[in-house]
Amino acid sequence: MKPILLVDDDDFFLEILTRNIKQVGFEVMKATCISEAKEVLQSTEPLLICSDLKISDGSGFELLDYV
Repeated sequence: MKPILLVDDDDFFLEILTRNIKQVGFEVMKATCISEAKEVLQSTEPLLICSDLKISDGSGFELLDYV
């Protein structure tokens, strides 16, 4: 199964979300900034991307445009 990519610069929220998603059986990949998410997307095609809109190095909309 393809992983879910979570993008958020709040480490606490990212860990809680990761734990909950893994509990229901999904693989999770994490990124804490837009540039890191873009790197992940160059090598992986996730099933779903869940991104914060306001991130330290840009916007979730920038990531959407990239995808």
